[in-house]
Amino acid sequence: MNKKTNLRIHGEYKVPGGKLIVVDLHIGNGIFNKVQISGDFFLNPPEALDYINQSFEGLPINISNMILKKIIESTLPIETEFLGFQISDILETIRKILK
Repeated sequence: MNKKTNLRIHGEYKVPGGKLIVVDLHIGNGIFNKVQISGDFFLNPPEALDYINQSFEGLPINISNMILKKIIESTLPIETEFLGFQISDILETIRKILK
């Protein structure tokens, strides 16, 4: 992928067990500019999804999943509960659509 291009990308991933994760993202110069995650999953508290979306801002697209997962976890409220998916499923969706 050419890192100097500005791209809008849409992708979907069906988590084993049935939940759908939808990702819309903007990339500019190899950097996440905007990430919007949605799907048929549940997250408590619901506003935790905003924290996840914002955690990508300004990060390079080639950041490792391990570091990205730690960044996301550090932004979430302690009591965050994932229902039907995990952070790793979000990362898997993003990696698939970036290929």
